Amino acid sequence: MPRPDGPDTHEGAWTSGRNAGLDAGRAVAAACVVFVHTNAAVMLEGIAYSQIGYVGVPFFAAAAVVFMVRRVFNGVGSAAIVSMSVRRLLRPFAIWSAIYFIVRYVLSGWIVNGVAPRVSWTDVLHGAGGWHLWFLPFILCVGLAAMVAAKVAARSVAATGVIIGLSLVSAGLLVGLHTSSPESVARNVLVRWPFELPVALVALAVGLSIERRWLVLPRRGRVSAAFWCCFVLLVACGTIVSDDGSRRLAQAAGVAMLLACLTWPTVRVPSWLVHLGSMGFGVYVVHYLFQLASSRVVDGDGVVTPAEGLAAFFLTLIGSFVAVWVLERIPVARRLLP
Repeated sequence: MPRPDGPDTHEGAWTSGRNAGLDAGRAVAAACVVFVHTNAAVMLEGIAYSQIGYVGVPFFAAAAVVFMVRRVFNGVGSAAIVSMSVRRLLRPFAIWSAIYFIVRYVLSGWIVNGVAPRVSWTDVLHGAGGWHLWFLPFILCVGLAAMVAAKVAARSVAATGVIIGLSLVSAGLLVGLHTSSPESVARNVLVRWPFELPVALVALAVGLSIERRWLVLPRRGRVSAAFWCCFVLLVACGTIVSDDGSRRLAQAAGVAMLLACLTWPTVRVPSWLVHLGSMGFGVYVVHYLFQLASSRVVDGDGVVTPAEGLAAFFLTLIGSFVAVWVLERIPVARRLLP
């Protein structure tokens, strides 16, 4: 049965096709990821709020899972979902892992510094030099798991309730049991996957609750503003706690940001931000190349000031968006992007 679409209805925030609010959110999330990675690359000790950028990955993860649930309830077949997911995630992962392996281990490591490439299987899962690429196979796995869960939930209301309950309990247990150092979260993919899993579990519960009408999300400015206030509060709190705690608060902020974007009235979403957001996943994949270049530009004297670090961030961000814009307009190159 078709769902009505209106500015003041629950369904108005949950329709087929692209969602302007979520696209805008992807632009913000991409900028957050670039900020964190640029900060790590140039070691900006003068910028105390790099934790703000931690919200990018949780938002991407939550949005991917919620959309997977929607596809299942909209009747998209399993074969089509699997085919699309593999094509959009594994292919770019393999291609860009090879690119970053050549850049980091062959050109920079071997040819420039004389260090022969030595890559373990965990390095391969992490992207073989493009460490941020771990996210693509992670999203593939949690997305397909969400597909199976949604297929089961779609068959009965009771099954939906059980899955939601198990998801929330599992997320709480993982948050309580899984603690780690900032270094292990950043560099060890076997630690990073379970660390980020609670966001996917909560997003699964949110998506199923929306589909069963147990969670009503009207697309209204006041509702969206309330979720944005929660987002700002969580991010602000994340700047004054320990690194592990700030990452957990960023995960909660990512879910709040998802809800804010889902309830954001389309007429109030800037069109330019929507266009940038449609390139968000591409920016996530390609930005490391521009990060390397911009870091070398600002690190000429070996000392990086906060102003130079911010310049590196904006150079990386602008260069990445321009690169994705160009690649999208070349038929063959377009296949390099998620």
